[in-house]
Amino acid sequence: MKPTKQTKCETDRDQQESNTLDTSNTGNAEARTDSRLEQPSGQSGREHNQGNPGPERRDNGGLDSSRSINTTSQEVNCAEGDWIKLDFSIARSLRYDAKRRAFFERCNHLTRAVTAITGAGTVASVINGFHWASIVMGATVGIATALDLVVDFSSRAMSYDTLYKRFADLGIKVASSERTLENYRRFLVEKLVIEKEEPTVLSVLNVICANEELKSRAYPYQHRVDKFQKLICQFLDVGQQQFEKIEEPA
Repeated sequence: MKPTKQTKCETDRDQQESNTLDTSNTGNAEARTDSRLEQPSGQSGREHNQGNPGPERRDNGGLDSSRSINTTSQEVNCAEGDWIKLDFSIARSLRYDAKRRAFFERCNHLTRAVTAITGAGTVASVINGFHWASIVMGATVGIATALDLVVDFSSRAMSYDTLYKRFADLGIKVASSERTLENYRRFLVEKLVIEKEEPTVLSVLNVICANEELKSRAYPYQHRVDKFQKLICQFLDVGQQQFEKIEEPA
């Protein structure tokens, strides 16, 4: 059978019923939405967030504020350990520069004394006719003078004296300033600037100075340094540069 064609009246009636259903559904949806948005005034935030681990609130009274406080305290605690390392490094540098300054001062005094003594001996040996003595003493004067000119002991001693004073001033600032992260970064930069202008560091002598500082602070360990390394530590580094940690006897 052929489908019966709807009349115009039936078409208008169907359209009216469809509009009525749409309006009813829209109203129900809006009612559900309004009821879902409305929360009881006594409902806690934890109950509201159960089953919905979305982003947490960012207001001042939320959990993130306490988390920020905890993070800040952790940063302060970490910086406290860095302050100890910074203070130790400055103290070790003071010992190192003091030893180098004293070494070059002794060398300067020694060369001056040798030059003066052998110079006078050369004159005396020439007058008395001791030609071999005059030759030896003349050569000694020449070697001492050339060594002083090449190494320039007095200038080296003055440069390490300047470095010692700069590290001492930095140590005073560290000891007298509040231990904040900002001050730590500022003093660390100042320390690196001083070290940039410092001559090449002798590793063995640096470890010896570190051992002395460890002992002065009553640390229970030091680093092993051979006797021969200690003997020539002011001249050059020899031997193994991996310094083993050893326990100090009580």
